[in-house]
Amino acid sequence: MNVVADACPLIFLAKIRYLDLLDRLFAGPVLLTESVRQEILAEPVPPDEAEEIGRFLTSASVEKIHAVKRYAAALSRADHETLALAERRKAELVLTDDRLVREMAAVAGARPMGTLGVL
Repeated sequence: MNVVADACPLIFLAKIRYLDLLDRLFAGPVLLTESVRQEILAEPVPPDEAEEIGRFLTSASVEKIHAVKRYAAALSRADHETLALAERRKAELVLTDDRLVREMAAVAGARPMGTLGVL
């Protein structure tokens, strides 16, 4: 199953030390963009969260997205890239807590799931 993740669920799961849950729930690596990787590692990250994220990143697949179409003006670059990666990889699931990203993912044919859905 192709699973693409946005930053929020990754940050929240790292805060509560449940980021490893993604590896147990989904076969194959969780996909994320380089801008999402940068966002989850942006300072200040407490050392224990940084360690949790570092472990997660060893099993995740990080991809650089060069050209992205604009989905909605209210979305960040990382959101646009997440949706573009989901479309490119024909993701079945997009992990995001952002309502607009969830709506756009559903329109693109991916099932959106938030942090609570993972838990």
